[in-house]
Amino acid sequence: MWMLRRVALAAALSGCGASTPSVTDAGADAPARDVPTLTDANTAVDASDVPAAQDVVSEAPCDPIAPTRCGLPFPNDYWTAPDPTTPTGLRVRFNDEMLPRATPRWFEDFDGFSPASVLLAHLPGATAAGLASSVMIPRSLDADARTVILDAETGQRVAHFAEVDVTSRDPMRRALMIRPAVGLTPGRRYVVAIRGVRDASDGVIAPSDAFRALRDDTPSGEVTAAQRARYRRIFDLLTRASIARNDLQLAWDFTVASRQAITRRMVEMRDAALAQVGMQGPSYRITTVRRNPQDGVAMWIEGEVTVPLYLTRAEPPASLSVGPDGALRQNGTAGFAFWMLVPTTALMRPAGVSQYAHGLLSSGQDLWRDPASIALANTANVVVVGMDFQGMCEEDTPSITAAISGNDIGRFRDIVDRQHQGMINSLMLMRAALGRMPADPMLQHEGRPLIDPARRYYFGGSQGGIFGGTYMALSTDVRRGILAVPGQSYALMLSRSINFASFEAVLRARFPDPLDIPRVVDLVQMLWDRTEPSGYTPYVRENLFPNTPAHEALLLVSIGDRQVPPLSAHLMARTMGGVVNLAPVNREVYGIPSRTGMHAGSAMVEFSFGLADPVENIPAAGTPDPHSRIGESPAAFVMAREWLETGATQNRCEGPCDPG
Repeated sequence: MWMLRRVALAAALSGCGASTPSVTDAGADAPARDVPTLTDANTAVDASDVPAAQDVVSEAPCDPIAPTRCGLPFPNDYWTAPDPTTPTGLRVRFNDEMLPRATPRWFEDFDGFSPASVLLAHLPGATAAGLASSVMIPRSLDADARTVILDAETGQRVAHFAEVDVTSRDPMRRALMIRPAVGLTPGRRYVVAIRGVRDASDGVIAPSDAFRALRDDTPSGEVTAAQRARYRRIFDLLTRASIARNDLQLAWDFTVASRQAITRRMVEMRDAALAQVGMQGPSYRITTVRRNPQDGVAMWIEGEVTVPLYLTRAEPPASLSVGPDGALRQNGTAGFAFWMLVPTTALMRPAGVSQYAHGLLSSGQDLWRDPASIALANTANVVVVGMDFQGMCEEDTPSITAAISGNDIGRFRDIVDRQHQGMINSLMLMRAALGRMPADPMLQHEGRPLIDPARRYYFGGSQGGIFGGTYMALSTDVRRGILAVPGQSYALMLSRSINFASFEAVLRARFPDPLDIPRVVDLVQMLWDRTEPSGYTPYVRENLFPNTPAHEALLLVSIGDRQVPPLSAHLMARTMGGVVNLAPVNREVYGIPSRTGMHAGSAMVEFSFGLADPVENIPAAGTPDPHSRIGESPAAFVMAREWLETGATQNRCEGPCDPG
């Protein structure tokens, strides 16, 4: 189903697949992870090219401009150090005092912060009055906007929305959260400015003493000469953008991590694995075949595919296998379970192949039970193949729980490491489906292949729609995909999803200060970018990875979704670029132009079931949850088939799509 599965955190769960992954030809146990270099011959920078504003090494563990909570504002170049060997010329340098229950070493191979960062500050007692909300994004670009994001390279303002964290029960301990409307540019420096934010009595909140001293250039024992030099450059940029210095409540700058720092490992793994298996793909074996299990299904098939392993072990917990020099190394091979659905239509003519991706902490076997996958298989005549997404399937739940409930949130990096392998596994399965499988006697009917390898697609819903943004940037075999109820940036999604409630309860037990929760999520987002679509959707249609074709995606979105908020789908569409909203529309969406009639290329369709999206950072209300209801619309399958077959479609609903 397109529904995120809610999983009890304390449950003792079995393995992801029916067969336990087995490791073969494995080398010696991998050593502890070293910090890898971020550069190669093509990316190293000369020290003279490092922007002047980035030459400050912090002299105190906490930035004095935010005395109410060490670690804020965040992200912040205060916690970087110059490093001419990285693409940005920086390296993140956290310390124990500013990190809430996280070890700095987990972040030492970052040369900047997340392109999906929530820009966090604390102005005690701040309210959302006068801020550019999620339904007023253009207001953030007005000359008098109370929150401003400036691109330091171009001087242009960045569209965003701002809110206070209403999940905090203490109004005095609510973070001010500024959320860019599009993914920030990797390697780019940004300046944030806040002015005119008011409290519940409509009073303008005073700046901290340290920031006032910087702003007004007055003496202060808290402010170093290096900090003053940094702020002269910040204020100069703000002045050039016509932002008055004398009414600022807070300002700071930060640098986004480079594309290489975010994607290098994944692309390296992909290229090595594809080169090893060739065009025929990896070996596999079929273990179970069930014929005619239900209407519309000719066969359910289960098997195991053997793929290159880049983890220290196939089962969780595991981390990337690296050598003493920090270089990635293969750790033999491993077998992982896969599932296949052959529609009855394939018995009449060869079917294409669609990669299926499951929902939250679930299993690839869901494709047998998912009405949407069965309907799509027959409507579009495609064989559907899927497997567990390592790092975010059932067997990962204990590891995720341990990471967020333990003393070091940085251990979440192991979860992300496994997601690297999960993504590679999916690419390997598709290569096998297109290469070896059509010639398999088990996959032939009356002497001809059931599979037409010329037709290859992706279909993922919920978590599968989310990570479909990553898949569509990386796949060298698939060029068109359907992303159902998708989104990007877990930093945006989590507090707006009902599925976060159990995890949030664990976090709040470990981090009692409400100001720490959004910062912990931001820290995790830095790690997650390396697999999550926030690090990849800019490269789906353009700015492609080497030897990778351009891709197009059809996004199907549910207004009022309680599990994956539409705001995150809009963020994905804008970051991907070139996505249109197929009209007639239920609503206009900032940065996603509406188009009437047939459209070739990436598009979004929003379905309304009579519910609304909340403005605040809480889940939507109302029942039934529209998250899995798009399949109730026959028009959705008409558009899906048409778009998969031709790469073009139009709104096939009778007016705006509102099957509710």
